[in-house]
Amino acid sequence: MSTHIDVLVGDYESCVRWNYEAILADDHCMKSSPSTAGTISFYFGYIVHNYHMLVYGCILGGMEEKAMQVARKLNGYLNEFMFTDYPDLVAYLEAYSALEVHVMVRFGRWEDILLLEPPKDKHLMLFRAATIIFAKGLAYANLGNISLAKKEADRFDSLRKDPNTEM
Repeated sequence: MSTHIDVLVGDYESCVRWNYEAILADDHCMKSSPSTAGTISFYFGYIVHNYHMLVYGCILGGMEEKAMQVARKLNGYLNEFMFTDYPDLVAYLEAYSALEVHVMVRFGRWEDILLLEPPKDKHLMLFRAATIIFAKGLAYANLGNISLAKKEADRFDSLRKDPNTEM
């Protein structure tokens, strides 16, 4: 994927542009051939990667609005319903479900972060749950509420130490 090179040389606009084109092609494939390019296909991992690279390029290039738009679109696929129905996909796709949290952190959207709801099943969506807790700790610290930031750090440690969170 040539957009890895775009990121490494700082050409974030090309990274975003070409991954956007890839996502458009992926959307077409998903609609025209869901059995080979749908959410439970092997190919879906590549589709998710295109979303990730686009969001990553946006984060590095300062394109907050587009990053949020694409991350939220991806979360239309990567959600608790999907992972409940297809638990085998959790291990290699669930981490991508936290992309919009990373965007919020990058652009300092502290108040928005505090409004995020954790997943209902924190063990099913462990990475997302942990990322939200981490982000809330950063938000409280940046807003000057150190005691709540420390509580979030303690919650993060509790989740990290929970034996039920082992993959």
